[in-house]
Amino acid sequence: MKKFNVDIFILIIVTEIEHDESESKAEWIEGIAILVAVVVVVLVTAFNDWRKERQFRGLQNKIEHEHKFATIRGGEVLQVPVSDLLVGDICQVKYGACVVLSFSTF
Repeated sequence: MKKFNVDIFILIIVTEIEHDESESKAEWIEGIAILVAVVVVVLVTAFNDWRKERQFRGLQNKIEHEHKFATIRGGEVLQVPVSDLLVGDICQVKYGACVVLSFSTF
């Protein structure tokens, strides 16, 4: 979906409304046009935020389930997903690896 340029959209709405000083009955149209523009801006922003949040959750889920570490468990080297790491696992950390952990040094 292409990103709407909200400023241009508002400008088009405002320029389409003709303001005639003799017609006091049509003054409410400007208020409605502003209200419609605000609703459009809110809906487009909410949709973009929702889509970005969904994409972020998908990437986070991919990292948790597909990213594997070479760990030493019980004397054997195993490929273990990040979400399955346990206390006592010895991980072989390679250059560029991203590890979330808590530890203490002796």
